[in-house]
This record gives sequence, C-alpha cells and structure tokens, in this order.
Amino acid sequence: MNIREKIMQLIINTWINNNNKLWLFLGFLLLGLVAKEAIIHPLTHDEYNTIQCSTTSIIDIISYRDPVPNNHILNTLLIKLSQSIFGPSLFVARLHNVLFFIPFYIFTILISKYIFKKRSIQFLFVFSVVLQPFLLDFFSVTRGYGVSVALQVISLYYLLKNIKEGGSKNLIYCLLFAALGVYANFTLLNYYIPLSVILLIQISIKAYKYNRQNFFKDLLIVFSTGLILLLIIIIPIMQMVSTKQFVYWATNGFIHDTVRHLFLSLRAGVQYWTLSDDVTFNLFLVFISIVFITGFTSLFTKKTNNNLSWSITLLFLVIFYNLIQFYLLDVPFLNARTALFFIPLVCLPFCLIIDDLNQNFPKIGFIIVIMLNSLFLQHFIRGFRVNANFEWYYDQNTYQVLDLIKELVVTQKVKSPARVNCKWIFYPSLSYHVANGYSDVIKIAPWNTKIESDSISNFYYTEWTEKEALSTRFKTISEYGYNTRCLMISKEE
Repeated sequence: MNIREKIMQLIINTWINNNNKLWLFLGFLLLGLVAKEAIIHPLTHDEYNTIQCSTTSIIDIISYRDPVPNNHILNTLLIKLSQSIFGPSLFVARLHNVLFFIPFYIFTILISKYIFKKRSIQFLFVFSVVLQPFLLDFFSVTRGYGVSVALQVISLYYLLKNIKEGGSKNLIYCLLFAALGVYANFTLLNYYIPLSVILLIQISIKAYKYNRQNFFKDLLIVFSTGLILLLIIIIPIMQMVSTKQFVYWATNGFIHDTVRHLFLSLRAGVQYWTLSDDVTFNLFLVFISIVFITGFTSLFTKKTNNNLSWSITLLFLVIFYNLIQFYLLDVPFLNARTALFFIPLVCLPFCLIIDDLNQNFPKIGFIIVIMLNSLFLQHFIRGFRVNANFEWYYDQNTYQVLDLIKELVVTQKVKSPARVNCKWIFYPSLSYHVANGYSDVIKIAPWNTKIESDSISNFYYTEWTEKEALSTRFKTISEYGYNTRCLMISKEE
C-alpha cells in the first residue's frame, strides 16, 4: 500500500469512526429527551385507562374482557410487569416505551447502512424516520404505538435482508417482530397482512427461479405464524367489533382522514411562512407525488432496484388494504396516531428514490439531500418539546394547576381539602395525580359531576369555551396554553 492509499484509508476510517460517534451522540441525545419527557410530563388522557387495564389479571388483559381500545395487549402486559418489579409510579408505567426507543433507533440506522452506500442518504433516512416530534412523543407515554413502530422497524430490517439474502431465519424474524407489533397495537395488522402477501410473492418467485426445496418450508412459516397470531388476537378483535370500538376513526376518505391528519400531526404545530394547514398539506402532496412519480419512472425505464420495487409494492399494498377494509368491511380510516406505522413505510421508498436521483444527477441530488436533511433537523429542533405532548396537548399543565391549588390551601387562602371539578377531558390526568401526590390537600369531584348541580367545588378547570357561562359563579385565577385553558375559583372564596 503506497502513501496515497494509506492517507485515503486513514481518511475513510476517521470518517467512519466519527460517523459512528455521531450516531451514538444523536442516539443518547434523543433517548435523554424521550426519557425526560416521560419523567416530567403529567399523565395524558388515554394513559389513565391503559394503566387501569394493567391492574386487571393477565387473563382479563389478553382476552379483552373489558373491551376498551386503550388495552394494547403487549403494552399493557409490560406495564403490569414493570410495576410489579419497580412499583406503581407513572414513569415506571412508561419505562418500557422509553426503552423501546433504543431498538427503534438502532434498527433504523441498521436499515440505512444496509441499503444506502452514501452517508448523506443514510442521514436522510434516519432523520426522516427518527427526527419526528410527533412520533417521539409516543415513546414517552404508556401507549402501544411507540412499541409497535419499533417492532415494525425491526421487521422491516429483516424484510430487506430476506429480499437480498433469503433464508428462513430472516423470514422468521420478519414475521415474528411484525406479529409482536400487532400484539402491541392492533392497527399494525394494516402492515402485517400486506407484509405476508409480499413474503408469499417473494417465496413463490424464489421457488420458481432458484430453489423449490425451501418453498413449502417457507410457506409453512408464513401460514403458521399468521395462524398463531390469529388465535391469540381473534377474541380481542371480536370483542372490539361487537362493542363498536372502531367508531372513533373517520369515514371521510383515506387522503383526508389518514394522510392529511398524519401530516398535520407530524408538523407538530411548527409554522412555515404563516401558510394555512390546507396550503401546507397541498404543497406536501404535490412534492411527495412528484417524488414517487419519479420513482415509478425509474423502475419502468431502468434495471429494477429490488429494494425500491418491493418497498413501493409494500406501501401500496398497505394503502390498498386500508381501502378494502373500508369499502368491503366498513372499517373506518385510520387517524394520525393509528397511522404512525406509515412513517417508515413512506420514508423507505422516498429515500430510495432520492438516492437514485442523487446517483443519476449528482449536483441536483446533492442540493436536494442537503435541503431535506436541513429541513428535518430544523423541524425537530423547532417542534420537539419535553414538557408538551402534541396529541394530548391539553394535559401538559396538570402539575401547574394542582400546585397552584395546593399553594392556596397551604397559605390558608382556601379551606383544606379543596374540591376541584373540571371539564371531562381533564378528569383522567387530574384524578390520577390527585390520588398520587395531592390527596392530602385536594379532593376531586366524582366523575361526570355536572357543574350546574355542583355547589361545593372550590375550583373548576376548563377550556375557554366554558369560561363565560361560568363567570357568574367563578372567576379566573390562572390561564394556560395561550389562554385556551383556565383555572377558576369560586367567587365565595
């Protein structure tokens, strides 16, 4: 090896080592932010019922005896396990979600390194999947969405390995982690079933072209995994159907209910040039359409890119499955949080298309990649807040409300114990924290106590829409969320 080759090798090794250090730094930073949000953010509305589900027996949890959609079975079982070991604190209930960020992040990087040669495209894929404030919020709360997306990303990694390398091991891991993802959140069936179709197609092609000996073995793996999954989820699914749990979703169309709502949630309240939601979404729709049309053109005019063709096929099978569900089975379209699994499904072919563009038009591709990486990075910096959760934004001030009431009691400006009533959306968070830290000085009115018939509550916590109607009996003492929420005290105090 001559001096020039040694210098080049040194530069390459330095870049790789620094690159790995950068991944480590970013990973620890994001894990710290996710953990901090899990520690400091009050209980969110839907977490209350999820934690309550975990207090029932294992048989009740896995059989969906109480058929509430808050019971994401694997997630609920992990809450039960964590709290049986470490105690019944809120952070403990959220702990496994925080920890699932680790495989989510690691396998996103593994996918990027497995299919992309250029570092800039690797960054683009990781940034587009990981630096999403809306998605990261779900690793800080005790719901099944973060767990299921993490398991889906692991499944995608083994799908890509199966496409390139084959082997029963990759096939098993791909299906296993997808099935576990379904058990963490049933909406991932929208990924699991199209994935199974993709794998059956791949098995058939390989059997026809290369090796027929493994055909029945691989076929057995796909069908046996699907059968086992069906056996463990059929009763919960029937319970959900019989009690009409799917009415919480919408029926206005896939683009409006799923794509638009997910996009606006991923926007996480970040403003761009004061553009309206409709204008911003339409611009996004035009851009993403142009990118995918470019991808289709590339597939039909050049040598097939296996990763791109299979990832686009999987994405469109998932969309087709959603449409079939609606038009044949009357299952409503997914909303923003139930559609989180679309993020890696869209980002994978998107980055493959950008990578192809970068190879064919290096100068244009370079500019686009730099702009996209900068866009995702600044969006994360502007959109992620450890003290706020975009989906359940209205619960972020629970501690402040209770601390103010406690201060008024301690200073004897209000008689102890103070009684608090509230609008229904605030009840789960307030009641949980009153029972776990404020019960010595604060009592909460029983659930669904109408303020019209409540003559003994000292405080009322509500949204601005009720403020005027309550002004004859209460006065505002503190406002939150740009004056959209307010704590009111009885005028008799």
